[in-house]
Amino acid sequence: MVRTIHNTTNDFSESKYFRACYAISRTVQEEWKQAGKETILVENGIPCDSINCEKTGLFNDGLLHFVQVSRLYIEQKGQDVLLKALAEIKNNNLCEMNFKMHFVGDGSSRQMLQDMTKSLEIEDLVIFEGNKPRNWIYENLCNFDLFIQPSRYEGFGLTVAEAMVAKVPVLSSNIEGPVEIMTVVKDGVRQLIGYTFESENPEDLARQIATFVQQGRNDENVEFGRQHVMQNYSVQKTALQYLDEYRKVLGHK
Repeated sequence: MVRTIHNTTNDFSESKYFRACYAISRTVQEEWKQAGKETILVENGIPCDSINCEKTGLFNDGLLHFVQVSRLYIEQKGQDVLLKALAEIKNNNLCEMNFKMHFVGDGSSRQMLQDMTKSLEIEDLVIFEGNKPRNWIYENLCNFDLFIQPSRYEGFGLTVAEAMVAKVPVLSSNIEGPVEIMTVVKDGVRQLIGYTFESENPEDLARQIATFVQQGRNDENVEFGRQHVMQNYSVQKTALQYLDEYRKVLGHK
């Protein structure tokens, strides 16, 4: 048996049952290395060619539309931090209230998040879209103005990569998985394409959202980020590398 490790915060003792363990990112690989466990890096990938990057006119209301796409599970995905940030913006007039925040996905935290939205009095800012088909997301993600990923931990961040290919600016917590995807070499210098906030800090997230609203998007960086993901995180590349590694396990060098 072999195992692909999709996240951080793992039970390292399981490794003894597998012929090989594959880490989906350098972040995951480093965590296992620190635990004295060997892994093989096979970076995660997405179907870049299936993701539309040209706006389709989904919104025509003159508002900014922000989006978060994931399972509604606050222990990992941190949607509660985002709701608190929205309340911070509203209560302190940090920017013009000309946006809507869309949560795409469902999960065990949905009712709690809906109750929290009501108690924070931000129902006018938040839309719970529920689950959407993958093809809807790939077709319409490009219509949003900002992708926000408030996760507490992530081994990679597939939706971050998808948003970058869709040419949507990304604002993520400063955790290793998403930051790894967003780090590029531009003009010979390693730099971050996108925006980050201090993990689990709703006040900092609120400030970063307000800054984005005031400054707008950087089209050059957005395009550079798209090319970066397409070159480094395509699912075709991932699949071919897995086939190669599986052959090694089977003894076919």
